[in-house]
Amino acid sequence: MESILNYNRNVFSIADSSLVLTADNIRFVNESIYTSETIEVNEQVVNEIYLSVIGQEQFQLGDDAINQLEDIAAQCPLAGGNAVFKARAILSLINDELDYNDINICLQAGILLRQIPKKPTARLYPNPTNNSVTLVYELPKGSPAELLLFNSTGMLQSKQLLNTEMTQMIFSTEHLTPGVYHYRINSHNEFQLNGKLVIIR
Repeated sequence: MESILNYNRNVFSIADSSLVLTADNIRFVNESIYTSETIEVNEQVVNEIYLSVIGQEQFQLGDDAINQLEDIAAQCPLAGGNAVFKARAILSLINDELDYNDINICLQAGILLRQIPKKPTARLYPNPTNNSVTLVYELPKGSPAELLLFNSTGMLQSKQLLNTEMTQMIFSTEHLTPGVYHYRINSHNEFQLNGKLVIIR
């Protein structure tokens, strides 16, 4: 039994030392690379910090390393490269409340990021309903919109103007007879959303 324990200790000792040796070899290669490009310099700095701290199984960063990571993390990813995200990931181990607004950061660097426009959404609940229904929606701000409610034969039964600064509206269905209705949300032909509403009594 004692020989098995000694064997295990030796195996773990070799594994630990080989991990350190591997990290040291990679650090040596990383340090031997010379570059003046921002993306490559960032990558080299972050790799060095990672290998000298986490690769050596030491989980404390010095002030100098933290300052270097903060400088890289505050860069626009398009200018600073993937190292920007790596620096942010390492810093999140220290403070997980850090937040970076890449649209503003890149704008300050003269890089305009495209924003993916949100698609308009809308849904009614409860559905089926009886006396009132809530419309939950997300529509482009400042664009007039209206909710149109049609009966099963296509006749307009109700028309409500929507405030696009809001995200929901409750309206009464007491004046409508039970049945299946179709609703449509229009906004000056910019978009159109459709759906069904079932009224039961």
